[in-house]
Amino acid sequence: MSANPKTRWWREPLLHFLLIGGLFFALYSWLDARSGEQLEQQIVVDEAALVSFMQFRAKQFDPPRFRAELAAMAAQPRQTLIDEYIREEVLYREALKLGMDREDYIIRRRMVQKLEFITRGLSEFEQSPSEQQLQTFFQQRQQQYRQPAELTLTHIFFDRERHGDARQMAQRELAQLELQPLDFAAALGRGDYFPFHKNYIEKSQQVIASHFGSAAASRLFEGLAGQQLPLQQWFGPIESAYGWHLFLVSHFQPSQLPAFAEVAAQVASDMRREQESELQQRAIDAIIQQYAIDYRYAP
Repeated sequence: MSANPKTRWWREPLLHFLLIGGLFFALYSWLDARSGEQLEQQIVVDEAALVSFMQFRAKQFDPPRFRAELAAMAAQPRQTLIDEYIREEVLYREALKLGMDREDYIIRRRMVQKLEFITRGLSEFEQSPSEQQLQTFFQQRQQQYRQPAELTLTHIFFDRERHGDARQMAQRELAQLELQPLDFAAALGRGDYFPFHKNYIEKSQQVIASHFGSAAASRLFEGLAGQQLPLQQWFGPIESAYGWHLFLVSHFQPSQLPAFAEVAAQVASDMRREQESELQQRAIDAIIQQYAIDYRYAP
């Protein structure tokens, strides 16, 4: 007797094949998902991970150096490093699971800074500049290396808050000094208390301006540079932000451009930093070009 036509379709080989295939697919998907979960729960501690961790923690990109440091570590410091890496990686993954990386500007900035740090490290693969390149870099930026003028001085201060005739007192003191000059050290006990220093050794105009005011500093440095003010001789009175001063300048070094040899190390450092910045920007620009920017803001 033949099978009921309504139930014959259950015996179709194609149906059996599809059912078995579907079961295998479901089983594979389940195992793959379990495998993915296991991988998410797995933390690989190898040299690459630890070297990367050390670099970001030190904020320096120098793989050979950190590989050498890792290899030279004693057992206990190495284990401490591994424990710290595992702790940070676990907390990072748990934070991602909780969605803490979304809509958080602090994390957003840190992720941007991390990528900026990686792109900055591209300069490690550039060749060191030649002597000629350093010379050219220096010549193009000479004013950047100009050494500021410096002076060494002592002063006698007359406080306008204490004396209504502070300027006249300074003039009388100057007349006395012309008759009986004082040397650098002997001026220590003369005049009123000044809120900063009595003596200034090889100080720039910026430092003097921060203590005496910009007008007094300009008068001193411009007068000495133009030889309107004398060296090794008391002069004044010159007004500061606090009162009136008599000055004795024992040494004045005008502003000057240094020879390349004097600043070669600084030039090399500056050129390296500029190259890092340029390479980083080129790398970021290349990434930006992969995106379609839809400008919808119309001010």
